[in-house]
Amino acid sequence: MVQPEIDLAIEEAKKVFAAHRETPDQTMAKKLIINVAASGSFIDRRHNPNIPITAEEVAREVGRAWDAGASMWHFHPRDPETGLAVKLGLDKRLQIHKNWCDAVFSRAPDIITDVGAIYVTPWKQVKGTLVDENSILAETRLAPLIDRLVMLGPKNRYVEVAISLCTCGATGGTNSISFNNRPGIVSDVEFLQSRGVRVELSPFHHADLANVKEWVLDTGLAKAPVILDTLLGVHNSPCPRPGLEAFEWLFTYVRMLPRGVLWQTLLGGRFWLPLTMAAIALGADIVRVGMEDAMYMYPHSTSPIDSNARVVEAVAGMARYMGREVAMPAEARQILGLPQVQAGP
Repeated sequence: MVQPEIDLAIEEAKKVFAAHRETPDQTMAKKLIINVAASGSFIDRRHNPNIPITAEEVAREVGRAWDAGASMWHFHPRDPETGLAVKLGLDKRLQIHKNWCDAVFSRAPDIITDVGAIYVTPWKQVKGTLVDENSILAETRLAPLIDRLVMLGPKNRYVEVAISLCTCGATGGTNSISFNNRPGIVSDVEFLQSRGVRVELSPFHHADLANVKEWVLDTGLAKAPVILDTLLGVHNSPCPRPGLEAFEWLFTYVRMLPRGVLWQTLLGGRFWLPLTMAAIALGADIVRVGMEDAMYMYPHSTSPIDSNARVVEAVAGMARYMGREVAMPAEARQILGLPQVQAGP
């Protein structure tokens, strides 16, 4: 075979491997933030006996998760006497919140506080199905809690990130009803930003995601960086069956994601771990994991998760195996635009 024929053969062979000549894809080049939801809200010890409920237990669980790679901590204060996160008066809730945070900070000094369930007064119905709009505004529902949390310490240490529940109708499957209309969501964003709290938008369904995009993202109301959640299998969000259906639900969310947000996944049910692995590959900025959102480690598990650190360790390991670095708290703070906190004495 003469040289021209050899060269031609080589060029023809290269065409078979055209994909290898593509420019490097940067989807997984960014660092991954792991948010540990260690104690939960709806799941309690009747479902998982390993749920931490005292300040000491929470500090131990969050501290070990921090060691394993978590740089954020999402939580709902629980009554140490009942183990429940509901029906806490404001003063008691604030005291438990502070006790938990102080215990966690002593173990994980620079972890980011991501506060859940910030509404302290219920919305009110008026005639028929109409809602009293004043009852759903942030100044009524959020301010009594958020303003006092902001006063607890410098740099909003006790409430650095807070969630606006962006669900615009009754959620099915339980007696729990969640509702937030356009004025409510808009006022949440305005109020939280006015207090220096990073906004986390949490739409429960695909339609809610479309509304959030129209109401607060396209208008520029939510100032970057803003966290945008996608929920599957948790808190009355869509609950796909394990397997291809679960991935299809996730892919639908990904196709709808607007530009310029930090995408966080909240994934529960038996298929949470494979979905989390897929989300990491698809470029999720933050993955929330832990006992709040999942009861079983693997789709075929029959025993409850016994350690939040084990969950974080598995997720961090998967990310690293796929070539993604896990963000340290200082790096996560830079990504989220939050003040740095001293990590040691």
